Amino acid sequence: VTDLPSSGNTIARTVAVYENYVMLGFTTEGGTSYPFRVRRCDTGDPTNWTSGNAGFDDLLDGTSDIQFMNKIGPYVIVYRDKEIVRGELVAADDKLFDFNTAVAEDGVIGPEGVATVGDSDIFIGHKTIWQYQGGTDIKDIGGPIFEKIFGVSGDLNTQYRNRIRADFISELGEAWFVYPIS
Repeated sequence: VTDLPSSGNTIARTVAVYENYVMLGFTTEGGTSYPFRVRRCDTGDPTNWTSGNAGFDDLLDGTSDIQFMNKIGPYVIVYRDKEIVRGELVAADDKLFDFNTAVAEDGVIGPEGVATVGDSDIFIGHKTIWQYQGGTDIKDIGGPIFEKIFGVSGDLNTQYRNRIRADFISELGEAWFVYPIS
């Protein structure tokens, strides 16, 4: 991608497209890590990251890193380690986006731990498997497999949680989670 900050020396943990913006989450710019940053290109121009509406928002209302971003309904959803933040385009004179914590109960355990299923996401959190539809609550859907993964005899190895992967297998109508075991 041309024209990225720090003379192009920018990487991101997650990327999303929302309302004519390419958005980067948890960036490292010129060797400096910004785990709470959501950076955006100029409106409709993914090659312009330095002028126009290009810029960034640092999500400082929480203390956990950005793991994943996705669009649900009218929002860009920012999944953090311990919470979920909803972003909305407001296009006001003094503010382009408004980001607010929507869920403080849990967050996604690893950067690839979210599976998009239609108009909702299913993700593996620290406590269970959740379904999120873009509102201010999450639904616990991990009951049948809770003991196998999270229980006293559960086999999830949280030391390697960054290796967790979630995918929706549309042909089967199933969300699959691959995770490291102890």
